[in-house]
Amino acid sequence: MLGVNAEAFLELTLAFAVTRLPEKLYFRLLGLTPVAAGAGAPGDPEGAEVFAGQVVGDAVARMAARVPFRALCLQQSIAVHRMLRRRGVASAIVFGLRPAGGAGRDDLAHAWVTVRGSTVSGLIEDLESYAVLARYG
Repeated sequence: MLGVNAEAFLELTLAFAVTRLPEKLYFRLLGLTPVAAGAGAPGDPEGAEVFAGQVVGDAVARMAARVPFRALCLQQSIAVHRMLRRRGVASAIVFGLRPAGGAGRDDLAHAWVTVRGSTVSGLIEDLESYAVLARYG
């Protein structure tokens, strides 16, 4: 069995490679399907599934800083989701968009992972300012 850091490295590498394919194809290859906003019962933030999500999310974030490519939030989210699925923990990859708020500036997109309503990966300071576009599980 792989250690969590080695597993995170392999999953990040796979996510980096697969996201070079067209979006519809890699969603299908990864088995990602849309999930409803309220999917999965909200849980106790101290629960075992949320804790497992935080451990995996932290491991992926650590490895993302060490891989020989730039592992963006999308690749990190895919890695976390796949690792949690392997552990039997239901999670969702959430895609959001925040308007940049200036003329000629692009909107800012972000992806993060939730377990029972708690963000376990991709947590950033202004996450609440993002409008959720889609959830995949």
